[in-house]
Amino acid sequence: MHVVAELFDAHLLSERHLPALEPFLIGEDLSLLLVEPAVKPSYIPSMEHIGYEQDSYQAWLEQAIEQENVSRHAAPEDLVVVGAQTKLKLLNWRTPVEIHREVVCPAATRIIRQDSGYPSCFYETISMTSRYPHLLLDRTPIPLVICHLALGTPTRGEDWLALNPEVGRQLGWKPADEGLFRWVDTDGQTMVESLWWNVGDFSSDTGHSDEQVGEGWLVLAKQDAFMQLCRQYQPLKRVAVLERRYQKDGREPRQAATLREIAL
Repeated sequence: MHVVAELFDAHLLSERHLPALEPFLIGEDLSLLLVEPAVKPSYIPSMEHIGYEQDSYQAWLEQAIEQENVSRHAAPEDLVVVGAQTKLKLLNWRTPVEIHREVVCPAATRIIRQDSGYPSCFYETISMTSRYPHLLLDRTPIPLVICHLALGTPTRGEDWLALNPEVGRQLGWKPADEGLFRWVDTDGQTMVESLWWNVGDFSSDTGHSDEQVGEGWLVLAKQDAFMQLCRQYQPLKRVAVLERRYQKDGREPRQAATLREIAL
């Protein structure tokens, strides 16, 4: 805050820079504070049983690299998953965590890797949630789904996923007053919307049972909307990332990840 004030005093910043600086100046994004997440959809599977043998956790970790089909996000027949993030955790002393990320994007999209070495399949934005409908994310290749990267104090649902607003505008849709990041056509029919779900307290790190907790986001398109996306932005591909990690004897977490790309 003090640095920004000094830059204003030196006339190196002006009021037109304030929207871009907003995420750095406001510590919390409370837009989803009063939104109640849904229960975990039945079509999202839980973590598989790992086992109790001495080497079972390491074997579970290595299986992540070997899996050919890392996509676990199905949906009802009238919907298509165009973006998803699922975080699952067992509350035992090894605290195993499994994270699935998935996105539909133009085939020319280059998948980058995070500092940790794990692949990132989302285009990230730090803009405040309240500015979502007005975001201008027109780049080549254009991301169909965006992910919110929170910079301030952690808040519920901060890592939301949603349709890129520029995509909605290009297809002639408009943001709805109801729903989570919902877009409707000229007849008011829902085309794409986000679903936020939660089960238990994912922030909990200790436990002595195999109770499972989780949270996640889905970006769901109606079949007709998905066909419009395909026609407008073809060729497309589906990118899926699976990440697993667990604690071994209180040391640094052991982890592994894999990425798969499928042409659509």
